[in-house]
Amino acid sequence: LVEKKRVAITASNLQMYIESFGLDKYLASALSGEICIESSGDLDLDSYNKLACAILKADDSLLSIKKRVSLVQSIGFDSFISVDDIMPIEGELIGRLISGRLIADDADSFYLVKRLSWQSREFAICSSQAFTDFMTPELVDDDAPRILRSELISDHVKQHIVDHMDLYCCNIEYSELVSMVVYLKDHGLHFNAETIMWLANSGLCVELLVSLMVGELGKLERPHVEGIVRTFGRPYSDLLVCGADLVYIDSYPDVEKLLLWLRDSNVGQVSSIYHDEKNARFKVYRKRVQK
Repeated sequence: LVEKKRVAITASNLQMYIESFGLDKYLASALSGEICIESSGDLDLDSYNKLACAILKADDSLLSIKKRVSLVQSIGFDSFISVDDIMPIEGELIGRLISGRLIADDADSFYLVKRLSWQSREFAICSSQAFTDFMTPELVDDDAPRILRSELISDHVKQHIVDHMDLYCCNIEYSELVSMVVYLKDHGLHFNAETIMWLANSGLCVELLVSLMVGELGKLERPHVEGIVRTFGRPYSDLLVCGADLVYIDSYPDVEKLLLWLRDSNVGQVSSIYHDEKNARFKVYRKRVQK
């Protein structure tokens, strides 16, 4: 009857057939032409889990992942499938289960892909609507650089990592960290005060740090700017205190913007600046007395 497609595709019929024969090529052929699985609502959670998992575990050669997920969704059972019943499979399955609300969009579901390929994890992250709500350094593990360079993952997820770089990127080698910061800056990600200070303490060059600062000056509060400049050490820290002596700052892209901002915002003690083009540096005059 199933081979000749003369059986109604209902949850109860599928359950009986699969218990006896599994999801074979005849049932797969019958399911491939169906839009939904009819259910009278008499499935309990255990029966639903067994039926859903039997369909989801079907081989790709029988039913595509998209079709399998669509059929399980059509049952309309108002509970998540337990992650304990899901067999992690390489590819899009876990991501589609998350986006299809067949399993919970939470950390437990993401541990299903933790040992799979990066492509499987990347698709799962892209499929989530709440990843930043439960992501942790432990869950992300060594994937932080991959996430930050992914062309598929949203900037919302990337920004969460950038905002907490000290937690997610603390084990990245220096050269990779520098390359990544340049990449993120060029792609429009924002750097808060805590991240800039952490990068400064991690040894990033002042030129790059100043470039990050200049892009965020409208958002950084006065104490944060002073704290960052102080981490640069001398001669930059001298800009925060009064003095009669000139302060010399090497000329490079963005540093003039920082000096002008310090002067115009009355952050620190910059009084005026002069660009000494011959020596490729700025002469900075400071206030003699703090006002």
